[in-house]
Amino acid sequence: MNASQIIKVLRVTAGIALLLISLFGGLKLLVDSEFMLVTEYPSIVLSRRALPSLGIFVVAAAVAAFLVPRCLQIYLLIIVAFSAWLQFGCFYWTPLMMSLAASLLLTLMRSRWVRWAWILPSLTIALLTVDAFAFHHRLAVSAHSLHSLSFDSNPKIIRSPSGKTTAYLMTGGVMDTVYYVCISSNQLLPESRFIHSNEAGRPRYEDMIARWDGPVFLAGDKLVSLAYDERTGEIIDKESYSRGGIRINDEEFMKRTRTPEAFAEYLLSLPPKR
Repeated sequence: MNASQIIKVLRVTAGIALLLISLFGGLKLLVDSEFMLVTEYPSIVLSRRALPSLGIFVVAAAVAAFLVPRCLQIYLLIIVAFSAWLQFGCFYWTPLMMSLAASLLLTLMRSRWVRWAWILPSLTIALLTVDAFAFHHRLAVSAHSLHSLSFDSNPKIIRSPSGKTTAYLMTGGVMDTVYYVCISSNQLLPESRFIHSNEAGRPRYEDMIARWDGPVFLAGDKLVSLAYDERTGEIIDKESYSRGGIRINDEEFMKRTRTPEAFAEYLLSLPPKR
């Protein structure tokens, strides 16, 4: 084996090692960002806790690009495929954006895999469209439970009196410690919100509220804490998990949300009020 062959072997070995390091950084980034939160709240990757993993993921892949561009192309194709799969069941567009970014890099590199790189995201969009308008996001809800490891394969399904909107009551978190609702209306991705609980501990299914009052869907743990108005497409909740803040800006709402009881009373007044 001559010197040039030895150098080539060393380059390939170093490049593959760097890709494995980048893969480790990417997986650790998902763990540090609490996996599903990174898909729903992308800026969490810039947090102090997740930033080192992000650096490993990006820098190691960038150096590997100069050493083994062909292996990098396979690595990018894996990112495309994983992100496209993750998008089906995620209620935000972050995975698809990652898939498209990796596809663009493969296009710039004139990769032999570029056709698959664009086919996979296209198939995801096609499946999302069929699921949204033919099945009212039933498949996406099941996939979301699988991604979040809650395995709630039988969520409670509550359809609106008009039949235009479908709401799902699902469990989530470790040992089903939280509940959340998913609203399926005329859009590609459903709306998902955690149900605010006023008490510590694991919520009980029999205490959960999930019902339609005319065109308004109401949900909560013992007390109503979330409302969705089918007429306006507006979700009103006191807190939004991982995003925070009050989701409506009017003086009456601010005055009547000082206590959970007052907030529940406000939400219950929405159907006749509107």
